[in-house]
Amino acid sequence: MSVKLNQAKTLDEIADLGLEFLLRLAQLETGWMVIEEDGGFRLAAARNLPPGLEAEGRALLVEGACTCQELFASGRLQATGEFLACERLERVMRAAEGRSEEERLRLTGGLNRHLSIPLMAGGERLGVANLAFPEGRTPPRELYQVLTLAGAALGSAIHRGLLLERQQRVRSELEERLLDLSRELLKSATLDDLKQVLTLATASFGALAPLELAVLWRPRGNGLPEELDGTHRILVQRLEAPPREADPDPFARWAHELEEGGAPAEPTWEGAVGLFPLRIRAAAVLPFVGALLVRLEAEPEDRRLANWAFGMVAELIAAAIARLLSQERLRYLSFHDPLTGLLNRRGFVEHLRTALPLAERERWKLAVAMVDMDDFKRYNDRFGHLAGDRLLQQAARIMQEHLRASDVVARIGGDEFAILLQNTTIEGAGFALERIRAALLEIPHAGASIGVAFFPDDSQDPEELLQSADLALYDSKIQKRVVFVAPGLRARFKRRVRLENAIEAALRTPGLPGFALHFQPRFDMERGRVSAFEALLRFTGPSGPVSPLEVFAVAGERGWMMKLTHYVLDGALGFFAAHRARIPEGVRVGVNVPPALLVPELLKEVSATLERHGLDAGALEIEVTEEVIAHDDTPWNVLEELGRMGVRLALDDFGSGFSNLSRLVTLPIQVLKLDRSFVDLLTTHNERGVPAVRGIVAMGLDMGLVVVAEGVETDEALERVRAAGVREVQGYVLSRPVPPAELLARNFA
Repeated sequence: MSVKLNQAKTLDEIADLGLEFLLRLAQLETGWMVIEEDGGFRLAAARNLPPGLEAEGRALLVEGACTCQELFASGRLQATGEFLACERLERVMRAAEGRSEEERLRLTGGLNRHLSIPLMAGGERLGVANLAFPEGRTPPRELYQVLTLAGAALGSAIHRGLLLERQQRVRSELEERLLDLSRELLKSATLDDLKQVLTLATASFGALAPLELAVLWRPRGNGLPEELDGTHRILVQRLEAPPREADPDPFARWAHELEEGGAPAEPTWEGAVGLFPLRIRAAAVLPFVGALLVRLEAEPEDRRLANWAFGMVAELIAAAIARLLSQERLRYLSFHDPLTGLLNRRGFVEHLRTALPLAERERWKLAVAMVDMDDFKRYNDRFGHLAGDRLLQQAARIMQEHLRASDVVARIGGDEFAILLQNTTIEGAGFALERIRAALLEIPHAGASIGVAFFPDDSQDPEELLQSADLALYDSKIQKRVVFVAPGLRARFKRRVRLENAIEAALRTPGLPGFALHFQPRFDMERGRVSAFEALLRFTGPSGPVSPLEVFAVAGERGWMMKLTHYVLDGALGFFAAHRARIPEGVRVGVNVPPALLVPELLKEVSATLERHGLDAGALEIEVTEEVIAHDDTPWNVLEELGRMGVRLALDDFGSGFSNLSRLVTLPIQVLKLDRSFVDLLTTHNERGVPAVRGIVAMGLDMGLVVVAEGVETDEALERVRAAGVREVQGYVLSRPVPPAELLARNFA
């Protein structure tokens, strides 16, 4: 029986097993056990109560209206005693008077007396066990001492059960308090609300109510405002907190360790001070590290209960901080760029909206600059997106280092930044921005274009200021310097928007309405025939024909170049395939490809288009500008693969500004197309220019290249390039770019 009692988990289980044990000792069947509680008694267990006694109501048992319970409560029941005149049994018997003998026995069970066994533990009165006797039976006297000893043994088990019950009651109360804490923490709108919630909620923790409580935490990870950096401390102190020495105090010591970067792994107690890590069981990683510190009035009697309670408090606080940090991060990221930590477009515009009224009141000029990293897509393609991210971060640091504390820089797009210079002048803004541009040019393989608009001169609206600066940015890309808004900018901006919309609409429609191909023949002067014809894209918008330079500028910025290249390549090879019977042997069709499109995708596009039209690669000549030999990142593999396919490669506009003879030697090209500036040197009779052009022509011929002079517009120019040794010519003097039908009408002669 002792084994079963030790294994019992609740007071009810212990009382039921104990009563059964006592009844077996006394060889009786009926009994009940009451536990003293709050000045009265409550029924803990009962066995085989007759209907009459059961019908008397268990409430009477709780009220303790009988002699045995009164004697026990007064301390006079120290050993097992017999009660012949039990008030409870007598009431049952009186209620059965006048009934048949059979009915009386059924109601009373034949019981008329009972033994009362005191349940004690260490001198502490716990309760009484009553064992009822039937009529005509007398208990042996030696049983009394056995039952008294058994009651003492059972008292120890009852005491343990009461402790378990008390712990469960305390735990239940704590669960209610923790539920209240959870509800209140959910209402917290800011991190500052936590202190008030903790102050009020933990005061109701009973014996575990802390005299002092501290939450120390520090965030980790990106995407949070700078003001949240470092260790945060929420301290709750109660007036009754005892004085203490600072040095040996574990509360102060642990708080210092946490502020120095420590992070506890497990709950720890040192006397009345406990330390609990902030963590959430359902989350592997939190956006912060920290701990909960508590000081109780005394060391907790039940450390397991204290660990559970404050472990739950720490988890609830951790969940609240995680939720509020998530809100802070979302709020911060809605106005900031996570990569650079700068304001994003939304944040910049909001900042600009607050700056404009101040500037108007103080009569300041504000400069809004748009900064665009040149060739950023090409940089990404060559070095990868991770290197591109590092470039943007470096550019952001450079801009911040060259600005005043009152100025603002933001990343408003992929490789676009915006700068606000407050209380400045045109000269001051120009100097500061040129200095930034020069610093950005020092980054390897990088550069920047900058356009500037002024408040109030150019606009008084934040979005219009950005738009104006953005338009000036386009001019900066051409002029290679900081460009300020010029007269007529707004008209040019509106025209550009209309052009973008028209091109976008055409690209969305099958057949690309508005786009067309023209062809310009190239002539072999020695053989007197057409050697190739170059496919040139033309676009007609709502207001008429549009310059190809404008079309390609828009397409390059909007990412439409591959679509247009596909259109030109498919149209040019389709024309060649449809009329190959009329095209002399050896004549090729030329297609321009910008350097940014020299990627593996182009190889697939070229191969698929040739196969679709049933043409050999020898029918195609791809022209690339000399920009490909200006940088170290020339896509040699793509050019070499095109050559291996049988496609002829032509270097266009040679000499226009990027010429690099050492790289020209290694470039896999067959055609060298001289820029029109060389033709101008010949026709202006420049003493140095004429031999220079002849030397370049001779060099190209010695390298086995076909040398072509472009931009030959007059008969004099034609004669001079012929005299310089040029064999093939392309220009208006022989033919302008013409529609396909007109080219066919000339029969390629």
